[in-house]
Amino acid sequence: MLRGKEIKERLRRGEVVTSIMLRFPDANLAEMLAIQGVDLIIIDNEHYPFDPETMIQVIRASHAGGACCMVRLPNAEPARIAQVMDMGADGIQIPSVDSYEEALQLRNAVKFAPVGTRGFCPITRAAAYGHGMTPVEFARISNENTFVVPQIETREGVEDIDRILSIPEVDWVPIGPSDLSASYGCPGEYSNPQVVNAIKAVQEKSAALGRSGGVMCHSPQAMAEARELGTTFLSLGSDQQILMNGLKQLVGAVRDWQSNQK
Repeated sequence: MLRGKEIKERLRRGEVVTSIMLRFPDANLAEMLAIQGVDLIIIDNEHYPFDPETMIQVIRASHAGGACCMVRLPNAEPARIAQVMDMGADGIQIPSVDSYEEALQLRNAVKFAPVGTRGFCPITRAAAYGHGMTPVEFARISNENTFVVPQIETREGVEDIDRILSIPEVDWVPIGPSDLSASYGCPGEYSNPQVVNAIKAVQEKSAALGRSGGVMCHSPQAMAEARELGTTFLSLGSDQQILMNGLKQLVGAVRDWQSNQK
């Protein structure tokens, strides 16, 4: 059931891996994304409401379609992370991780002993309800396959990036440019030298260790640019962005057609 190790190995081999942020709480939509070949679906439970029953249905639908499913939670509360992981989530992403200590808390909440401190129950959905593997096998398979993803969105996180990356179980470190710009006192000024240099520092240090976050690719041109840079981990945006962009193109074409008819 847990297949995160496959994605980790593909990234290490330099193969293309795609992800999409899911913001509409709809299992059918998650299933469609997975069927179309998206590798990793990320539930955005930081900004959008997903109740537990909806979340487990989205995770199940993602897996049924062949994708992994990670959850972005608002914070690294161990009990909440344990519940989501027991649903069968492939990993946890936490926004605005400011320090090594916060990243370590995330790692500990996601991983079982001896790596972390996650509560151990070998009969949950994540463990196939206790079918097909022993408790010992489940603990090992879970630790090998699950994702630990601290998101860097603050000046403090940038300043402590070396220690955060020193945690072996940190798989990659995505950057949140909007919150990062606000942290530097210039919200929305993405071209501000402080913001540009901070992003560059995080990208270079994480890339050196093979743990870069996905590069935003909302268009074929952006994908071509990422390919030129040697980037293979592609974030295709969110379901919301894809829907809005698609509608904008279609409705715009209709309006152009109407104008030409006059």
